[in-house]
Amino acid sequence: MSIVRMRKVFRNKLRVKAGKRQIPLPSPAELVFYLIIFIFVVGAYTYFGGPTRSGGGNQGASQGHVTPVVARVNGEKITRDLFETNIAMQRERMPEMDPTQERWIKSGLLSQLIDGIIMRQAVKNEHIKVSRADLAREKDTELQQIMDQRFPDQADLKRYLKKKNLTLNAYKSELSKELFKDTDGLSQQVAEKKLQEQIESKVTMTDEQLKDSFAEVRASHILIDPKKCAQEAAKQAKPGQPAPAVDGDAIAKKKADDLLAQVKAGGDFAKLAKDNSACPSSEKGGDLGWFTRDRMTPAFADAAFKLQPGQISDVVKTDFGYHIIKVTGRRDNLPKDFEKNKQMLKEPALAQAKSKAWSEYKEKLTKEAQIVVYDPELLAYRLMDEGKQPEAMLKLQEAVKMNPSNGSATWELAQLYKEQKNLAEATKLIDQLTTTTEGASSPRVHLELGDLYEQQKVRDKALAQYKEAFDRASGYTTSNFATNMQVESKLKAMGDTTLAPQVGKWLADYRAQQPQNPMGGFGNMGNFQIQ
Repeated sequence: MSIVRMRKVFRNKLRVKAGKRQIPLPSPAELVFYLIIFIFVVGAYTYFGGPTRSGGGNQGASQGHVTPVVARVNGEKITRDLFETNIAMQRERMPEMDPTQERWIKSGLLSQLIDGIIMRQAVKNEHIKVSRADLAREKDTELQQIMDQRFPDQADLKRYLKKKNLTLNAYKSELSKELFKDTDGLSQQVAEKKLQEQIESKVTMTDEQLKDSFAEVRASHILIDPKKCAQEAAKQAKPGQPAPAVDGDAIAKKKADDLLAQVKAGGDFAKLAKDNSACPSSEKGGDLGWFTRDRMTPAFADAAFKLQPGQISDVVKTDFGYHIIKVTGRRDNLPKDFEKNKQMLKEPALAQAKSKAWSEYKEKLTKEAQIVVYDPELLAYRLMDEGKQPEAMLKLQEAVKMNPSNGSATWELAQLYKEQKNLAEATKLIDQLTTTTEGASSPRVHLELGDLYEQQKVRDKALAQYKEAFDRASGYTTSNFATNMQVESKLKAMGDTTLAPQVGKWLADYRAQQPQNPMGGFGNMGNFQIQ
């Protein structure tokens, strides 16, 4: 199956309609897997208790119970059942997934489910209809793509059909049954395509717009990131004390306003950028070089292209934070044969403009959507992405209290305690995690516990955990290679002469298995070391 098709199939499996899962019929092997999951869920239900539905339909957390509804999108539910079923499917696909990785899996799945609902609602609001003919065309297109990938040489296809004693139509019929079990998902996929075509059909490209697409400005900027501001403020808490709740956005806005006042008063823009900007360009005084309008987010581009060289913008807000922009140059940069090749140049420019319009349309839908996340763990991850670590810590504490066996929530809560220099609490959580099945089998969990003990000068326990990490990272995989490189580095720093040679031998044996890649799966990285 092609990567494109795999992506589509997985996305289709996540479709939600009126709270109902639309997942293709499982194979016998999948039935066994889901039976195991069912037994586990029933056991968990019996142990932890079922979800409460009191309080006039309140979907929030109730002490000792998980939330029956994970989130709502414009009033539409994402149920616990749907979310957990898809997480189970992810675990089946990724057997090596452990608590140290689950934050990204869970957050990604929630985003996919939210995006799916938003897009389906948009299709409905725009009155997009999908006919049988539309579905038939989509099936034919995808079937042909799959067949072309499987049999790039028509002679191979003929030999295959002869070997299987199949006609071409019979083979297409079998392939269709394999690929299109989820007809509702396919219908939504076609509807989204039609919606995209509708949005893109409104985009035009005049000669002036084409000329403008080649225009460039050179600008410097100072970026103040609300997430970093919140993190810095949270670090002010004393070790062992809860971090204060902070508004990173308000802090960033005030800092940007103060810097703008300094710039307008004659302050050195390049120095202020170097000392304050969160953008990598700060090392060059904030200089971004030359860029066209389409290379920047709309708000940034609109502000920059309104300025003349030497002018400075007001504070501009984008998804990255707050910017102060100084334009240092402008040029048209039209191709020499622009007039002669105008029509040829217009085609790719129009395609790019359409693609941008579609992306901006989807971003607008997401920003305007009423999204409420009830699950405390998932809400914590969204707060962490926004730089709101103190609020996230409270939610993770709630998640761990609701379900002490929640490995990913335990791991992430420990990381927040570690950021606060509260090593005792972080150690307690990671130690607790090693008593669970998934935590005990994770090399990274043991490596983390060893690191925490090492920082607290508990040498014997640190060495014991590094050995546990090494013992569990025994298979020749890229992930285990990375873990054992860190274990070896830690052991050498501690002056260990017993285990370090064993780890070194494992690393040498692993490299010997890959003569074309001596860095063990990371490519040619020179004198690469993990500190």
